[in-house]
Amino acid sequence: MLWCACSVFSGHFDDSNTLVRSARAFGPLPTKVQVTPTAGLYAMYMYLRHVAPFDGLYIFHSDCSYVVDGWNSRCRSQLVSGWNHCCSLWTRIYELVDEIGEDLIRVVKVKAHQSL
Repeated sequence: MLWCACSVFSGHFDDSNTLVRSARAFGPLPTKVQVTPTAGLYAMYMYLRHVAPFDGLYIFHSDCSYVVDGWNSRCRSQLVSGWNHCCSLWTRIYELVDEIGEDLIRVVKVKAHQSL
């Protein structure tokens, strides 16, 4: 059996690039679907649920194409439909989005697992 976990980190830096405040969460997925895209999506959910905006915006960085492409597709009806394997989690995210305001949320793709 496959088990996945997720983690999320939020940090605020001062003008000299020193970390002045941070928050983080990590743990197992509380969902039946235990795959990497679900972990990335759950991290986004935890971010939107617990993080304060920075300069009025919620900017979530993810290396998971499923999360980035799903959000940027703006196809809410498809994401929350029963045909999507993560529809219940997308529904929970969109409940938060309705409270926050969709125009205040950005989801940005970052590279991961790259050699330096």
